[in-house]
Amino acid sequence: MKKFKNIQIIYLVVGILIGLLFSFIIYSLYGKEESRPNIFRDKNKNFVFTSPILDYEELSQMTSSSLGYNSFNKMTHSLAEKYGLSGFSVYFRDLNDGQWVGVNEKDAFSPASLMKTPLLIAFLKNVERDPSLLNKKMIADEKYFKLATPQNFEVNNKIRQGQTYTLREVIEVMIEDSDNVAATMIFEHIREEDFSSLLRAVGVFEGGESYNSDIRVKDFASFFRILYNASYLNREMSEFALSIFAKSNFNQGISAGLPNSVIVANKYGERTLGQKINEKTTIARERQVHDCGIIYNDKNPYILCVMTKGNDFTKQLSFIKEISSYTYKNINN
Repeated sequence: MKKFKNIQIIYLVVGILIGLLFSFIIYSLYGKEESRPNIFRDKNKNFVFTSPILDYEELSQMTSSSLGYNSFNKMTHSLAEKYGLSGFSVYFRDLNDGQWVGVNEKDAFSPASLMKTPLLIAFLKNVERDPSLLNKKMIADEKYFKLATPQNFEVNNKIRQGQTYTLREVIEVMIEDSDNVAATMIFEHIREEDFSSLLRAVGVFEGGESYNSDIRVKDFASFFRILYNASYLNREMSEFALSIFAKSNFNQGISAGLPNSVIVANKYGERTLGQKINEKTTIARERQVHDCGIIYNDKNPYILCVMTKGNDFTKQLSFIKEISSYTYKNINN
């Protein structure tokens, strides 16, 4: 009987050892691959021998010291239900230690006016080569107004048809007021290669590298990370870009959930996706509104990006506001 028990113990120990060995093999084959970091490099083809790192990120989600995933996940889903959202995505990143928390961060959305962010970065890349470009003047011809997409949110319409503006003035209006006419004007002054290499380097698009491709919230945050780190533009240009974002006139989203004293460098985007009933009638099928940027908190700056789908801009903006308020309060606790 004692001999039988000893044999059982031996089998048990052997079984445990085999299990541990199997686990080690699986981890060796797959675990290391999964934990390998994402490294984003500048893939500008004009350079042969160099490929600077633009951004570095661990693939696995980390729980911030200020935001626990479980409570953050529960809170966001509760608010989404409260405001009747059909979809949402939230991404937070601590800019001091790189820790991040995301909810539905892999879901794709229509970027809309968020794309003015890489447009500005690509333009400023040209300014690095030719600083006089900022003072170059151009006339706001009728063609720019025809090309511009109609906007749901009111803009200040600082660009007047037939008037002359410097390109510095145009980019400021493009970001501060999210003016689509200004964006069509800037398109003529960027190199397609710069725009494409920027998108490739950051790796933001699932369905291609076009201006209208869907985007994920976590990927879009990369634009603000490379500006904060001054890893794509030089430090002067990165500082200049973020100073423009900090003057954004849009304060209905992230900024609405923060004290007035907190500086925010952000960009919003909105789009209404229509469903055509007949040749004369199109109804709104879905509304999307997003807000993303850097919050210059006293304790530590952080990135917050929120994207939403629904049928009521007001409710969607209230969702963004409450997410922002919750995040700020937890950071400062």
